[in-house]
Amino acid sequence: MRRIALTLIMMLCVCSIAVAQDVGVNYSDMYRWHGWRLYEENIIHTSVNAEIRGFDIDAVGHYENEDNDLKKMDTSLAYQIPLRELIVKPSYGYVFLPGMDAQEVGLTLGLPGNISPRYSIYHVVPDNSQEGQFHVLGVDVFLGDPNDPNAISAGLMAEVTYNDGVNPFGQTVIRDWSHFTAAAQLNVPFDDIILQPGIMFQHTFDELVEDNKNDCWYTIGFQYRF
Repeated sequence: MRRIALTLIMMLCVCSIAVAQDVGVNYSDMYRWHGWRLYEENIIHTSVNAEIRGFDIDAVGHYENEDNDLKKMDTSLAYQIPLRELIVKPSYGYVFLPGMDAQEVGLTLGLPGNISPRYSIYHVVPDNSQEGQFHVLGVDVFLGDPNDPNAISAGLMAEVTYNDGVNPFGQTVIRDWSHFTAAAQLNVPFDDIILQPGIMFQHTFDELVEDNKNDCWYTIGFQYRF
């Protein structure tokens, strides 16, 4: 399975680079996956994104700055069904995590607009533990002029997650609200380059996910648009 996934990832990466619409580099002092804190400092994220006839292709690599080592990689393929009054977006992703790999099959339902509520379900299949689901209720807020890509804008996000049986980092099955996440990001364009400073916050409900109840960390990145 890992060999098939690696082949798929390489194909996605080649397709993304060949028709890339933007590439990015981002730095953060912490990285989390569905609430779990994987790395605590000096993480560099490189990304490639492309959109082909409604399909979104993403490839993201996460490097620890101290040893310049690839610690985690995400790839995803999503398709936004063309509906006017509803966002319907099925997706598939394969992630490399410390000591394990996982597949994610997701579906997001949302409302379009500058204030966009959404619901997402992810069926996660880790290779070292039983499979389960994440249920995510969230809202995205866009501040700015969506018709002017050269204008300064900002994005706000808030979401709460219910963990239904996923715990690849422990033996105890989790079936509870696990964490709340909020984020804010500023987008400052300079021609084809966008400066993106941001801040994130997580409040954890379940100690099996995180002992520290409240965490705050920052990110700063650059995105280049083709």
